[in-house]
Amino acid sequence: EGAGFDPTMFYVVENAAGEIVAAVHCQNFEGDTNVSQLVVREDYRKRGIALNLLYTVFGEVWQRGRRRVVLSVDGQNPTNAISVYRRAGMTVKHHFVKWEKVIRASDTRIN
Repeated sequence: EGAGFDPTMFYVVENAAGEIVAAVHCQNFEGDTNVSQLVVREDYRKRGIALNLLYTVFGEVWQRGRRRVVLSVDGQNPTNAISVYRRAGMTVKHHFVKWEKVIRASDTRIN
């Protein structure tokens, strides 16, 4: 339970066998509700489940008097998540670039 944790903003989707096939969890920070995780099991993708989960979140956020939902996503996301967010009416507000370096002993300059 970290900052913004809200157990009432956790939704799951089950199949007929009772298996969890999708889930969304949100956190509240200042004026924003952050979608911290939105996952759909691979064999249940492309059925509108993620979009419907987002609409569920939007409705709950509205009922609580909040007016903004945000999330972060890898621009190279291979699951086509970005198109789901666009279909939900979300827009890009910021782009981030992450730099990385694999450190080797020769990089440390320690003799």
